[in-house]
This record gives sequence, C-alpha cells and structure tokens, in this order.
Amino acid sequence: MIISVIIISIGAVAVMALAGFYFYRLTQTMVNQDAKRSLLELKKHQQGEVAKLLTPVKLQAYERLIMLLERIKPENLVMRCYQYGMQTSMLKDVMLKNIRDEFDYNLSQQLYVSESSWTLVKQAKEETIALINSVFSQNDIASLSPTDFSAIIFQKTASGVSPVEQAQKMLKQELNSI
Repeated sequence: MIISVIIISIGAVAVMALAGFYFYRLTQTMVNQDAKRSLLELKKHQQGEVAKLLTPVKLQAYERLIMLLERIKPENLVMRCYQYGMQTSMLKDVMLKNIRDEFDYNLSQQLYVSESSWTLVKQAKEETIALINSVFSQNDIASLSPTDFSAIIFQKTASGVSPVEQAQKMLKQELNSI
C-alpha cells in the first residue's frame, strides 16, 4: 500500500512537473511573440514618424532644386546678372559665379532626390557653364557687346530641349511619384 502511494505520488509529481514545464514553455513563447509584435509596431510607428518629418523636407528639396534650375537658365541669368556698362568678360564671370554659388548653396538637396535626378541637375549646371564659356571663347570678345553675347547664348539655348529643362522634367516626374 505504501508502495502504491509512493508510485502514485511520483506519477503525480512527474505529471505536475511536465505540466509546469509545458506551461513555462507556452508562456515563454507567448511573451516572445508579444515582444516581437510590440517591436514591429514600434518600428512601424517610428517609420511613420520619420516619413512625416521627411516628407516636407523632401518637398522643400524639390522646390529648391527647381528654383536652382530656373535661376541657372541662361536667359534668367543674363537678366539677373547684367548691369549697365558691364563688359562682356565681366558678365561672363558674374554669370559663372552665380551658377556656382547657386549650386553650392543647394548642394545638400542631393540627399532627398534620386541619384539620377541629382546627376541631371549637375549635368545641367556643367552644360550651362560650358555653353557660356564656349560662346565667350568662340567669339571676338573685343567687338562683342554684352547684348550680342547674350543674344548668341539665347540662340543656342532656343534650339531644343536644354539640360536644365530635362532636369526640371525629371524632378517633377519624381516628385509626382512620391
């Protein structure tokens, strides 16, 4: 009789130990799953907050780059840079400085646009500089007035889609896809 009580007690202890172990594992699994779920929710919330903060900054970057491109268009540059009595070489230098200053001021905007858009913005800057330098070097500067210099630049830019316009188009398309 004592032996049967001992056997039953050992069986009961074994069943309780097994049940306790099973309950412990089940609780541990549930806690881990809950922690993972909470972590995922926190991560989603943080991503939403980052997106809320970045969206206005991205919009501002596109605005600033569009403005940069408008300001480096040769026709806008001439109007902004020319002053009465200015020599052609001085006009060229002021235009080039203006382009470089505008670009340098907006350099950080590359963080918020695609690599291909930024490449087009850089290309627009470089090609505008090359155009101005080319017109300047291919003409007799001694007899070329700032008005004639500007007219030649306008003629060259009127003959098709400029790199500035291509970059603006790409930025607008990219902005619309956000």
